[in-house]
Amino acid sequence: MHILEIRTFPGPNIFNHKPVLRMTLDLEELYGRESYEVPGFVDRLVSCLPGLHEHGCAKGEPGGFIERLQGGRTLDISSSM
Repeated sequence: MHILEIRTFPGPNIFNHKPVLRMTLDLEELYGRESYEVPGFVDRLVSCLPGLHEHGCAKGEPGGFIERLQGGRTLDISSSM
């Protein structure tokens, strides 16, 4: 996996009313795999981006996104948080 681009949006923007960090990744050999298939992926991601604990995803409650990652999310999607 390689970071292709990182952009910061300091204030209200097209993604959120709060500051946002937008990262574009090349998933390489991880493309199409499930998040649970990559050992330690979720734990490492959350340690790098602790604010993910607050993201509710479709569940609408804090921790919902992490719960979905642990259950399996295909690593081929684009997501705005």
